[in-house]
Amino acid sequence: MRYFFSAHNSKGKWVSGNLEAPNDTEARIILARRGLDWAHLQPQRQLSDWVTRLSLLMPPSLLNLALATRQLSVMLNSGIDVLRSIDVLQMADYGPRLNLAFMDLSSCLSKGYSLSKGMGRHPAVFSPVFVGLVKAGESSGSLVSNLNTLAEHLERELRLRQKLSSALTYPAFVFVICILAVLLLTQKVLPTLIQGVFQETGIQLPWMTQSVIAVGNLLNSGWFYHLVVPTLLVFGFLSVHYVRTAGGRYRLQWLLRQIPGLNQLLRTTSAARFSRTMGALNACGLTLVHSLELTDMVLSDHEMSRAIDKIIVGVEDGEPFSELIRRSGAFPPMVAGFTELGEETGRLSSSYKHLAEMLEEEIDLLLNSLMAALEPLMIGVMGMVVGYVVIAMFLPLYQMLSVV
Repeated sequence: MRYFFSAHNSKGKWVSGNLEAPNDTEARIILARRGLDWAHLQPQRQLSDWVTRLSLLMPPSLLNLALATRQLSVMLNSGIDVLRSIDVLQMADYGPRLNLAFMDLSSCLSKGYSLSKGMGRHPAVFSPVFVGLVKAGESSGSLVSNLNTLAEHLERELRLRQKLSSALTYPAFVFVICILAVLLLTQKVLPTLIQGVFQETGIQLPWMTQSVIAVGNLLNSGWFYHLVVPTLLVFGFLSVHYVRTAGGRYRLQWLLRQIPGLNQLLRTTSAARFSRTMGALNACGLTLVHSLELTDMVLSDHEMSRAIDKIIVGVEDGEPFSELIRRSGAFPPMVAGFTELGEETGRLSSSYKHLAEMLEEEIDLLLNSLMAALEPLMIGVMGMVVGYVVIAMFLPLYQMLSVV
């Protein structure tokens, strides 16, 4: 291990440096042999250690959680006990955060805790829906079946997230290309023209060229990186923190819903998550009120969450579930129709499962429509920005040719 030390030498002066030692005791012995009276000794962590520490602060990936859940259900179905299954998952290396959770689960199970109680100690890893289904499976003896339902639920959620993220890939790529093109023109090409051509002729630069030069000078100034960039980073950090609060999330969702075309996509996505979660919970034998409470905990849609709170009160008062959904106004009409169908047939979980599949297909169509409209818009904006810079570069050359 590598250590950093600061110590007094034989002349009483402070010295500092690094040394290699297997442990703290050996490091102190090495310093004593060098005639140094150590005052501060600190192990230097490798980059991989810091990466591991940072990864422990992040929630596990949905893919790893889905794979681990699927593997746990397979092992339990094969007759392996829960403790041994958790130990196997710990050795499978599903990421630092999940490994840490599995390590604690193994310790809890050894002390006689139930699996659901151990999972409840890690709310950032296992959602309330996850813990609720595991607890219901332990009570009813259908843990394997509930874990299979959970794995399917996580896999569908993963596919939905992948669809949404892939839709954002193209706009992000176009934006990055636009920024790189502007930086290349303003930082490399335009300064060369100014120093090599425009200054020698002494012509008056047009306002377009002067504006681009001003932007280039701004990017090259020291105060921009010492003042503006840190301010923007702090503002971005505070904005992200604010968006995670209830008020910030509500205002962000309200703002996004004002964008044409995006409102329907957000409502359909939230409805698909609601239907899939309710279907999974109802299929595992949870009561309607309990299912609504757990679904309310995992939904990120503020409008739908407020509607669910009112629906829970109505259901407890004996009102029809489908009528409450229809009156709430927070769900697409299709949700109320399938809910009513599920109530009439007594197969609410199956009805919600089919509804989620239909809504996910609708999300695909909405994403394709939005991308078809967004692609020419992004290309047009990129063309305008790059075209402005190019015109600003060659306009002085055109004036020079006109004078000649």
